[in-house]
Amino acid sequence: MPDAQVLEVDTLPDQLEGAEQVGQYMQIRPGAMLLRVPEVGAFLAEDGTTVRVAPVVGADPGAVDMYLHGAARAAILHQRGELPLHASCLLPPDGLACIAVCGFSGAGKSTLAAEMHRRGWMVLADDSTRVSLRDGKPFAWPSHRGIKLWQDACERLELPTEKLQTVRTGLQKFFYPVTQDTEPLRLGTVVELTLSEPGLVELPSIPERMALLTRHTFRQRQVAPLGMLKQHLQLVGTIAGQITAGILGGGRRSTVEELGNALEEVAQWKPLSS
Repeated sequence: MPDAQVLEVDTLPDQLEGAEQVGQYMQIRPGAMLLRVPEVGAFLAEDGTTVRVAPVVGADPGAVDMYLHGAARAAILHQRGELPLHASCLLPPDGLACIAVCGFSGAGKSTLAAEMHRRGWMVLADDSTRVSLRDGKPFAWPSHRGIKLWQDACERLELPTEKLQTVRTGLQKFFYPVTQDTEPLRLGTVVELTLSEPGLVELPSIPERMALLTRHTFRQRQVAPLGMLKQHLQLVGTIAGQITAGILGGGRRSTVEELGNALEEVAQWKPLSS
């Protein structure tokens, strides 16, 4: 996020005063999130503006980067009252609005994003998409200039990995570089990629769309201890009323070509608003 700062420091506190323990490594109170990861480092995200990072000596830079752009970035967005969506975000050729493909880890979001990139779609974000409101309408922001693909996904897409950067030392996961826009773009549709039977179903009601967005809010368990639950629900409701949404079955069952064809069908859906 260009409007947030990351500061590397020598040390961070072991405890965050007045915080709630969330999981094994995370402490959260309104306005702040402290994450301490063994053999990686500590991360303190505060006030929606600043992340302080204290890496462990000798820590893998890829591991530090993963937590910085994962839990720490999500905390900053939640503190601002924005939505980190567990989704890849794509813009069809000549499209006026983006399509976010959300899903749980392993559903095949990034593999599908790489396939659509090969078809001429622009990849705005991979894995986690920042969504905020402008004049009451949802906009998606650009993120890392690369798609993270496992070795088997690279093989499915016939992508040689010899010249690709690894995401983390010892991990068979690679950055597939892509070009992207530098400005936020209107979010028009959210599609949930699932492991269910192949098929595409549009969700007609706002409550159904709210449920989808809630299921795939990135690091959702941070919201309540940050004191942002009411604002988060209001944001999800506003976004749900401004988008079309659907469920795409067949993740890891259908071929990536079949899923890509279904996503091109989604691109023909009529947007709810301009």
